[in-house]
Amino acid sequence: MFLPLLPHRRPECDRICEAAAQVLGLRPYPVQIRGGLAMQGSRVVEMQTGEGKTLTATIPAALHAWEGRVVFIATANDYLARRDAQWMGPVYEALGLTVGCIQAGQSREERRDAYACQIVYGTAREFGFDYLRDRLEERRRSDPRAALLAVGPLRVQPEPGFLLVDEADSLLIDEARTPLILSGFRDRADAAHEACYRWAAAEAVELREGVHYLRDRFSGWPGLTREGRARLRRTPMPPAMETLTLTDVHHFVERAVFVNHRYQRDRHYVVRDGRVQIVDEFTGRIQPGRTWNDGIHQAIEAREGLPLTVETGYLARVTMQEYVARFPEVAGMTGTAREAARELRTIYGLRVQTIPPHRPLRRVCWPAAVFHTRQEKYAAIVREIQQVRSQGRSVLVGTPTITASQELSDRLRAAGIEHVVLNALNPEEEAGIVAQAGQPRRVTVATNMAGRGTDIRLHEEVRRAGGLHVIATELHAAARIDRQLEGRCGRQGDPGSYRQILSLEDEILVTAVGEDEAQRLREQFAAAPDAARALALLRQAQRRIEREHFRQRQELMQFDRELHRATAALGLDPVLDAVE
Repeated sequence: MFLPLLPHRRPECDRICEAAAQVLGLRPYPVQIRGGLAMQGSRVVEMQTGEGKTLTATIPAALHAWEGRVVFIATANDYLARRDAQWMGPVYEALGLTVGCIQAGQSREERRDAYACQIVYGTAREFGFDYLRDRLEERRRSDPRAALLAVGPLRVQPEPGFLLVDEADSLLIDEARTPLILSGFRDRADAAHEACYRWAAAEAVELREGVHYLRDRFSGWPGLTREGRARLRRTPMPPAMETLTLTDVHHFVERAVFVNHRYQRDRHYVVRDGRVQIVDEFTGRIQPGRTWNDGIHQAIEAREGLPLTVETGYLARVTMQEYVARFPEVAGMTGTAREAARELRTIYGLRVQTIPPHRPLRRVCWPAAVFHTRQEKYAAIVREIQQVRSQGRSVLVGTPTITASQELSDRLRAAGIEHVVLNALNPEEEAGIVAQAGQPRRVTVATNMAGRGTDIRLHEEVRRAGGLHVIATELHAAARIDRQLEGRCGRQGDPGSYRQILSLEDEILVTAVGEDEAQRLREQFAAAPDAARALALLRQAQRRIEREHFRQRQELMQFDRELHRATAALGLDPVLDAVE
């Protein structure tokens, strides 16, 4: 549905467009104006990748700021928040508006100054954690003795006004399965727990599935068998563990086994600067300051031989649904919202509006190819890269994990193909690398979402030869992410092509049906190869995982509703007291 420009807003909209033209030399296209007005009407707009969403956002942001609302613009990471604030800042300033930027590591005073501006850029995580810290400060000052010693304003974050979410599907859907939890920490674990974490990490690798433990099919959590418990009783334990019960010890070992099955280094986390840092499974980006709960983080630290950071308990908790609900008006923008339209409307009350591209799409989707083994798949990928590269075109290869990108890099190196590997470990570097991915014969291997938000500008030679060619090496847990990768080519009317090259050994099949069933399906394929049926199996596995993630989000929402009812009935604060 097209939203007409209300007559009384036309002068304001013209003023924003004129400021962008004068300051940046960029006058918003009609489709950008249309997208901006849709967000002014509290919608999530779907705009093709490369259509200029950053500039589009200035329209609803300025219109709301002129109405006296504080505007929060949530981006995917600190780098994009800083970049967009610096890039669009002069436009807002020309319109008489002030711009602030929230970054990880800022002091409370720096944050207060940023929030004092009319338009504030930052990540949703930083916004959410500032809200939780303010709530804790309110409780602390409710003690008359603390209030007497208090210095400075009570809150850092102002009352919520208008929230504009970039990459709205990623934030409001994918990341909504994990609540924001503010925890307290000690510097070190007590001796008994540290000894048990490390002992359990060593013992877990010696235990055999089906003999010493059995795993729950749905949760993946292992349960020790009688033989497994007997084995642990026979194994010498450090003296420091004498104060722990046998039940405690069993739980530590089960958690260590779970970690070995569920969390892989360079897929789910990386080790940097002597610390475990989480990698977001949907974007491939590092999540600084984020930790896993229930001892999972400490079990991984023990496995990696790192110092243990032990939680003393949760201090405050809020889900993304709860935080977003605080804002009187919310809007969003993304390249992939259609698939999530029902969920966005049901949970957030947001309608999705698709904005047509500024120029007709010239992207060509090549038929998907499915192989029996990963070896065959990688060989096909290398051949296709050689073929496309010989035409003078550039190639972007999307991988689901850091490990997969490194594995493909080794094969390209063996084939003598020059390339660049982008793992989304450093947002500043990733943007620079992705910006050069359109050079002639350039090959860029990247985790699927690395560089999202950065334009790939094609060299004229590449444009004449057929544009950027994108290869997807595995299906993602959400089809929307596959479409985001596809959208890296054929931007703004440029030519381009896209192909999925997959295998039945891809992890998505095991995740969906389990190793035994996946092996049975592979054997069927080997006996009677049928590429179309194999592709259907992988797509079906993807839909099954999407349904499971949707169920988890629904359960989290229902759990929080019940938790709020219970805490309210007890006269407690659902944010500060309903966290254990």
